[in-house]
Amino acid sequence: MTRLLLAGAAAIALVAACSGDRDEADADPRATQADPVQMQERAADDSTGPDDPSPGTASSNTQGGDGSDLVLSPLTRADMHSLTLQGELGCAFTQAGGAAPLFIGMGFAGVDERSQGMVKIGDVVERLTASTADGFDGMRRGTTFAGRGLTVTIDPTSPDRAAHEGTDQDATLTAMRGDGAQRSWSGDWTCGP
Repeated sequence: MTRLLLAGAAAIALVAACSGDRDEADADPRATQADPVQMQERAADDSTGPDDPSPGTASSNTQGGDGSDLVLSPLTRADMHSLTLQGELGCAFTQAGGAAPLFIGMGFAGVDERSQGMVKIGDVVERLTASTADGFDGMRRGTTFAGRGLTVTIDPTSPDRAAHEGTDQDATLTAMRGDGAQRSWSGDWTCGP
């Protein structure tokens, strides 16, 4: 359990650091930047952290669609740096038994804006946007994100067990492709600063 929390926290911190890589024209004065050295130290606490995701890809049985598998791959550090997500607080979904997250989201607390997220479909990192404009608070409770031909819903399935201001819950991630293909994964939903 501690390993999953560390992996989720490291992933959230890494996404926050990625926000500092954008051009000045794209800068949002509300966004905060994490110290990359601290993030690397946190990730180093877990020997199978985001640089070394569990082998293979996360999968379960695909239902519907054109018959091809719907595959979500664990996000690596390089993947996390490939997209800039706006936000000050983040959430991560990590498949049960996995070391790296399948989904990362970022949002602002106390604002009516849509959170942003990312997943890796096969080898391609995709940006997703929350379906509701309720910022980090809505994302923390579980929500739906959509992007090019993919919808991802995070559905917490247990009470919050966090002993801090964040969230730590069992959850189900359900992905649905535009052709109707659908898969679900069980894991942990962690949110916080």
